[in-house]
Amino acid sequence: LEMPIASGEEMGGKLGGWMEIHNQLIPNQPENYIGRLNSLAEGIIREVNQLHSQGTGLVRFADKLTGTAEAADTARLDAVIDSATGTETIQAGELSINGREVGKIEGGTVNNGLAMIKAFNSAEAINGALTGVKARLTTLTAGDAVAGMTAGEDGQQIQFRINGIEVNYTVDSTSGPPDDSDPATLASNLVNAVNTAITSYNSNAANYPEMTIEAVVGDGSNGGLANSIILRNTNEGDESRIVIDGIESDTGNPLYTTEQKLGLANGEYTPDSSHNTGRIHLFSTEDPMDIDGGPDDKILDQLGMGGGNHSVSDRGGDGKLTYKYSDGGVARSLNGLAYSDDILQDGGSFKIWIYNNDNSLALPQPVEVSVERAYRLNDVADAIETAIRNATGESSSWITASVQDNRLEITPDSDHKFAFGGDSSNFLAAAGVNTFFKGHDASSIAANELVADHLENLAAGLVNDKGQIFKGDPGNALAIAGIRDKEDIHFTGSSDNSLNGHYNTLVADIGTKSRTVTRDHEHQELMTNQLKEMRDATSGVSLDEEMANLIKFQHAYSAAAKLISTSDELLRTLLETI
Repeated sequence: LEMPIASGEEMGGKLGGWMEIHNQLIPNQPENYIGRLNSLAEGIIREVNQLHSQGTGLVRFADKLTGTAEAADTARLDAVIDSATGTETIQAGELSINGREVGKIEGGTVNNGLAMIKAFNSAEAINGALTGVKARLTTLTAGDAVAGMTAGEDGQQIQFRINGIEVNYTVDSTSGPPDDSDPATLASNLVNAVNTAITSYNSNAANYPEMTIEAVVGDGSNGGLANSIILRNTNEGDESRIVIDGIESDTGNPLYTTEQKLGLANGEYTPDSSHNTGRIHLFSTEDPMDIDGGPDDKILDQLGMGGGNHSVSDRGGDGKLTYKYSDGGVARSLNGLAYSDDILQDGGSFKIWIYNNDNSLALPQPVEVSVERAYRLNDVADAIETAIRNATGESSSWITASVQDNRLEITPDSDHKFAFGGDSSNFLAAAGVNTFFKGHDASSIAANELVADHLENLAAGLVNDKGQIFKGDPGNALAIAGIRDKEDIHFTGSSDNSLNGHYNTLVADIGTKSRTVTRDHEHQELMTNQLKEMRDATSGVSLDEEMANLIKFQHAYSAAAKLISTSDELLRTLLETI
């Protein structure tokens, strides 16, 4: 990324003016004029595509449909926040990524060996700096230490659910130590029960999404108390929720609830300052990403990035880190989509209506495809096929999905067609599936050939709740037209606004700046002229006055010469007379 040399204003003059104009046109600077114009293009692309991708044209899709957005292979830098310096604060400007300064990163109390607060604040600061990388956390939740079971609880069933997966465990507290009367043994047995249930769920091909969660026993240094149950996502940088429910009171011993015995509590847990692994994960399609922590590794050490052991080109002690995809990355990562931040994975899904070749419904209901826990584009492709196989009961999917050139492809077989009927996840728009625009910014925005070359695919209508598509339905077209009145559109580097509001603000700022410059120039020109006249009035030379004086002196000289000539003539005449 280029960075402004100076604002230009403090320099003044023509050089300062040129520098100020140049700084307003530097790319990848969201705050300048070209950055704000680019954010307008991004807002238009996002808002139009989110609606268009859920609509339908005059025809259903009977051929391969390819997304326009590329889920690029992304570099992924994993860093453990140093717990020894977890309470220390990194001041604004002490860290920069890709040439952009990162704001203040507050330290905080270390939680059972993990600097969760500082990890959370680091991700917030890096994302807020718009560095071109995406900082992510990994979800973790831990309970209290388990309580050992008593002899009277032997044989009791413990039941609860992890993200909908049933966990069943039978208490053994009488077979002799070690048994469940020992908290350490109970914690280990419960962790094994959770992991066994998850493994069994994932082994069934009909189950989706794959449950990328693991349980471990807390030891006081891994995010949980000793003999507690820790649940965490297995994909680094996966912020998917962890849901615990089904924990009920223990009727066998009213003095203790099962919740108290397990140490766990019903709830939905997402990454925050107390539910993460104490690590940050930087995803970047920039190759490489450049990190600068100053003259030495002091700042990088706090973030777990120092020491010269993260990349082949990293040298310890210099405060710099250059990281590439070849140093570590994720192929076809959803974080590689330009609009990945708009994807709502937790509970998010999109609907596919499937039709026969005669346009009759092949299924009475749409197939709902969940994007929960999707980490790579391939995960969504697998989810599409699994959801359709589950809905049809067929061993093969009527519609196949695959990833080609890092883009999603959806292909119906020769007997079927399909259309989209809603998307609560925003995935279709992010992947460029059934969209009006392709591209992701002002330099790449263009009409999708799917629409430009085939106007029958212009998604002006909607599939109703019975799967019917009516020609002449303007429902989606009206919704898209209504975007102009939407007041909460997000613009990168700017506050939320409407499209007109953001554009008018930009034009007004440019006009105000132009008028200010013009007025300042006129003022300075007037002042210059006045000062020049004052100078000339006291010490300057007036050409007109000097010319007048010259003529006056010339006439005086001529008159004196004439007087002398006449006197000489009179004197000669007088002498001759005598």
